[in-house]
Amino acid sequence: MDGLDCRRNSPAVCVRQVKGCRQSLTLLFALFCFLILPSCGSRRAETSDPKEADRQIESARRLVSAGKTYDALKALAKAKLADPKRTDIYGMRVRLFAQASQYRQALEESRAARKIAPNDPEIIISELQLGLGCVPAFESEELARLAVSRAPQAASAHLLLGRAIVLSGNDKRLPDALRAFQEANRLSPGAPDPLIEIGRVYDHLGDYRDSAAMLETAAKQLDAQVAGKTVAFGMLQQWIEARHMTAFLLAQTYAHMGRVAESRSAADVAAKWSGRSNELKKLSRRAASVPPDTAAENQMHEIEKRGLAYWQQ
Repeated sequence: MDGLDCRRNSPAVCVRQVKGCRQSLTLLFALFCFLILPSCGSRRAETSDPKEADRQIESARRLVSAGKTYDALKALAKAKLADPKRTDIYGMRVRLFAQASQYRQALEESRAARKIAPNDPEIIISELQLGLGCVPAFESEELARLAVSRAPQAASAHLLLGRAIVLSGNDKRLPDALRAFQEANRLSPGAPDPLIEIGRVYDHLGDYRDSAAMLETAAKQLDAQVAGKTVAFGMLQQWIEARHMTAFLLAQTYAHMGRVAESRSAADVAAKWSGRSNELKKLSRRAASVPPDTAAENQMHEIEKRGLAYWQQ
């Protein structure tokens, strides 16, 4: 054996032999990466199991209906492993994380979905909704303009563009925000959210009469949405937050107009809905905790069955 034997060779010869050995190993490793790793990647892609993903998604839906948010998220994690390119799985996880007030995780899921489908307007809008107020306003505005360009007929894209402009803090741009909100209202005339935002801008501009008119109409539309109806838990959370904001803004606008009694009445309504909104957020966090709080899960299920009537018992 005349190869790498430093006991018989001079130090200089041994050093050259060691370097040569290292170079050979490097070449072998590079050849391994070139020949083997691509096939490993293709094998991973071939292990995608859409049927298993479908089973886990169906299981997640049943768990959500039973108020078991934590277990539903576990099922969706399995679905994502079975079929990692399915953006609808990410979308379901986004909604559940948001429902549980775990907004950072929801935003991460939404961003992961956009890496898979960067031009999907629904995914762009989802990321935009979750990021508003959490990322720099100019980034939100850029994303909102992308959403508008991808889905010009989507009222939510224009609504979020207006909100991003407002968040810039530049009062001179409020007319731009107002135009975006008005376009959202034109595209979705029965939706209260554009009216709430238009009312907010009018109040800021000192146009209190038009502000009150918009907010009063929004309140009526919101009340009509749930009258005698059962509302899904996540949708109920959104409705309560919108109703609280409408009443809060109305209290401000009435105060600016000198309508003191109406301002106090609206403030009382705002306080009521604020309390219920906080109650649902705490309940959602408890249900999504590890391990999940079964009492919270049962309470969520009861609220989903009874809707607003739950608080009238």
